Amino acid sequence: MEIRPTISTDADAIIALVAGGGVFTDEEVDAVQGLLDFYFRTPGQDEYLFITADDDGRVAGFACYGRVALTEKNYELNWIAAAPDTLRRGAGTLLLRAVEDLSRKRGGRFLNLETSSTEPYAAARAFYLRHGYDVVATIPDYYSDGDAMLMYRKPL
Repeated sequence: MEIRPTISTDADAIIALVAGGGVFTDEEVDAVQGLLDFYFRTPGQDEYLFITADDDGRVAGFACYGRVALTEKNYELNWIAAAPDTLRRGAGTLLLRAVEDLSRKRGGRFLNLETSSTEPYAAARAFYLRHGYDVVATIPDYYSDGDAMLMYRKPL
């Protein structure tokens, strides 16, 4: 499996991955589509960058990350998703490590991310903890009543 910059021909597979994952809402799928459109239209920007896990020509996952606006050394993981059949083969870990390495190379000192406190995101929360991320903030009822936003952070 190879991690590489996302190219325009990956877009449909990325959207299908997000839509078919059973976790993301239609609004979130639309948000990923909008970010992909922005990424391809604005190649010089550094706030929404995409990488793809390529498994012999098939999109096995993707991540969207970038510099946090108005900060000097903070980067953020905005999205990460891997095809279910690649999870045991380390696609998520490869993507996360690549985001960390790429952020570090761009001068990032910290990688931040946010996720939901609900049950569908339990595996994601465990994944982040296994990879050295700490919960640094909790905002109750952020996404909806009873759904807190958990902010994780890892020094790079």
